Amino acid sequence: MEFNFIDSQSQLQQLCAGLTPSLMALDTEFVRTRTFYANLGLLQLAQDGQFHLIDPLAVGDLTPFWQQLSVKTSLWHSFGEDLEIVLNHKGNLEGEYLDTQVACGFLNMGHSLGYAAMVAQLTGVVLDKGESRTDWLARPLQPAQLDYAIKDVVYLEQCYNQLAEKLAIKGMTEFFKQECQNLVQKRLQKVQPDEIYIDLKNASKLSRRSLAIFKLLASWRYQTAKSRNYALNFVVKEAHLWEIAKHAPTTKAQLSAIGVTDQEIRIHGNALLQLVKQGLAVANDDCPSKIKPIIEYPAYKKEFKRIKDAVTLAATTYDLPVELIASKKTIHQYLSWLWKLSDAQKETAEKPMLLSSWRFELMAKHLGE
Repeated sequence: MEFNFIDSQSQLQQLCAGLTPSLMALDTEFVRTRTFYANLGLLQLAQDGQFHLIDPLAVGDLTPFWQQLSVKTSLWHSFGEDLEIVLNHKGNLEGEYLDTQVACGFLNMGHSLGYAAMVAQLTGVVLDKGESRTDWLARPLQPAQLDYAIKDVVYLEQCYNQLAEKLAIKGMTEFFKQECQNLVQKRLQKVQPDEIYIDLKNASKLSRRSLAIFKLLASWRYQTAKSRNYALNFVVKEAHLWEIAKHAPTTKAQLSAIGVTDQEIRIHGNALLQLVKQGLAVANDDCPSKIKPIIEYPAYKKEFKRIKDAVTLAATTYDLPVELIASKKTIHQYLSWLWKLSDAQKETAEKPMLLSSWRFELMAKHLGE
């Protein structure tokens, strides 16, 4: 497969100058093992029958390319982590972003269908995924690795053209674009460090006092990971935060006794003990409220089944995957909004997915709202 290899600023500038208003098919290769942010190793681009591989390690500043996305429509497959990379480098997600995996969902070809499976279904081409475990930060990259990478965009527009035609026939084009935009907006949502503890495992099992400590620990870990570019569990494991919150140790020996590792204690022991001290000093009335899992509400079983049945009916009616309309998490989000927020809070809170965009159009009559 012939492609242009871009490994200098001058080549990047030349590439950007030659880009047209046509659809751009894009993909990224990255490494993310011990870091908070994904490390971009390669950027693949196809437009107007021309194929390009951009080496970010050699080129350096990709700003000229990122700026192009603001005024173009870009096509991806399963773009969740790709959007995160674009956002981290570009600072925004201006432009239009389309995802062929989402399109496949609306055509009921399979929920979260992989790129190779999509290509096989639509073109008959069987792709070799043998290089999927490549270290994309290692240099030099071998010809087989480059060939593998470029093929991630070679068939993307060809597949999309077929998908777009099928979406139009099915009357799902607008819903597809709405969902792509929903996913872009979700990626733009800012994490609230003081609210992270609510969604961590087993938070509901902690007392209010322990939650005061847990809240501080979770916020500190997130901000430490982000500022130092460490993966969250390479700061302190989540399970260890829970143990610290539950037992409120006041010495490093006590930290060790509840399972905190020697390395965690050596690097962060003083900070952890200080956070415990701060949590213990929070006034009783200011401790977070106990967390009540949605499954413990009296009407949960009946209401969950009612909504699940309604989702299944809508999926059958519109020939969509059940998971695309609403996962278990989506239904829980709706019930949490319904039961945990006051009427005044609902006025200002973000609406749950089932009451928003295309899902509301399909589901409103089934939800009894």
